[in-house]
Amino acid sequence: MKAALLERVKQLTVRDVETPAVSDTTALLRVKACGICGSDLKFYNYGDRVKQFPAILGHEIAGEVVEVGKNVSTLHTGDRIALGNEIPCKQCAACAAGLENV
Repeated sequence: MKAALLERVKQLTVRDVETPAVSDTTALLRVKACGICGSDLKFYNYGDRVKQFPAILGHEIAGEVVEVGKNVSTLHTGDRIALGNEIPCKQCAACAAGLENV
């Protein structure tokens, strides 16, 4: 599959990468649109102390499910979905209010 990889600060390269394998509990999404947010721009311009190069930017994604694992029952091939990958702390006031994206 094609991907835009950030090889190092301010060096973005489009190249072929291996398509991720689907396990029994995962699904594969063909990305049709992807947002680039402020944290992606910061990583592009300055790097990051946690993220490693090369990296595929973008975590606000919309697309079509192309394959599902045998134990996945909530998604089906052809489903169109949108997602935002966030890791909430579940401890702060924003999380307590249901605003895990904040």
